[in-house]
Amino acid sequence: MNQEHQNIRDVQLLRDEEMWGVLHTGLGLLEEAPDRGDCAVLTSQRLFGFWQEQGRHREILLPLDTVDGVELSSTVRSTKPLIQGAALLLAAVAVVWLALAFDATGILSWLIVTTMVVLASVTASTFFASNQIAMITFRAGALDVRLPLQTPQAQKDAHTLALMFFQARAGQERSRPPLPPVVEPVPWPDTIEPGHLEAAQAGDSGSAETPARLVESTQAEGRHDI
Repeated sequence: MNQEHQNIRDVQLLRDEEMWGVLHTGLGLLEEAPDRGDCAVLTSQRLFGFWQEQGRHREILLPLDTVDGVELSSTVRSTKPLIQGAALLLAAVAVVWLALAFDATGILSWLIVTTMVVLASVTASTFFASNQIAMITFRAGALDVRLPLQTPQAQKDAHTLALMFFQARAGQERSRPPLPPVVEPVPWPDTIEPGHLEAAQAGDSGSAETPARLVESTQAEGRHDI
């Protein structure tokens, strides 16, 4: 085990416990836990959760065998704040019209209108304030680890972390992406003149007999010159 992996945010790892993956709320899947920010950490034996909720910092450590479910949910942005903001703005316009119609354009009228416009702006802004697009939740009885996801990359990597969790709980090896295939270089004779090389590339470059024909052509030209 690497020295840098022996503790995660002052939490000491157990003997033979290995880091499997870290899901950051914005960056997605990482190899190491960041010093700050919301994240869920999966090891070979436990699940850690670090996040802010309702003005308090939560830190939950769960053994893998106590986690009985994983939930992945997408957030559907409601247009209700926009509708409420538009209604308040129309009400402010109606108050202005009534104040002008009844010649009641006093300080109280403008104060009411200003208050309604401010409330309309605040209500409508809640539609754009939330940047959460999804959430992953690991449930363990009365406790759970909830991580809000703010980017499409984090939402995609949440499925990978869920798969890794079930692999760790089943005692399987951590899945890793396959390595790219190794492409062997194609040998090319060193005796070919530049003009013959260009002709080979413009002609039948995919034929395996091209180098041999070029060598024979070069030898024939040499005998003709003699």
